[in-house]
Amino acid sequence: MWRNYPKLIKESEEELRRLERAHRGKPTYPRIAFLRLLKSGEARSIRRASVILGYSQKQLSRWWGKYQNGGLEELLRIGKPPGKKSMMTQEAWQGLMEEMKEGKIRTLKDAQRYLSEVWDIHYKSLNGIWVQFKKRKVKLKTGRRRHRRGDENEKEEWRESG
Repeated sequence: MWRNYPKLIKESEEELRRLERAHRGKPTYPRIAFLRLLKSGEARSIRRASVILGYSQKQLSRWWGKYQNGGLEELLRIGKPPGKKSMMTQEAWQGLMEEMKEGKIRTLKDAQRYLSEVWDIHYKSLNGIWVQFKKRKVKLKTGRRRHRRGDENEKEEWRESG
């Protein structure tokens, strides 16, 4: 079915070009380019626009549906995928941080045990806890490397003699 896209698209070609420049490098850029191609007649169908833009026809049909239902505002709205809700509560995180400051928690395994026993938060693997640390930009602290034949007593004597 052929549609008269230039007539169906409310915005002017110039307005779409301005928007295109403003959104360059953003995820909304191809959506505006899609509309501009249809408005200008460069692409007379969704199939042709999909070839030019490198997106599937199905994707461009979804974009067209969004535009028809809610206009430009709806087309440019990019939803955030829901994802799974974090098990870590703010209170549990604060408690974990306090325990770490006191030196009671040194490893991810310790953190896993603490969260399980105190807050009833059960992470199956250490990776889940590691992700929480990474999300909150907490860096794991590691001790200095020691030589396998190093002797602490000799080091202390050397320090005292120097």
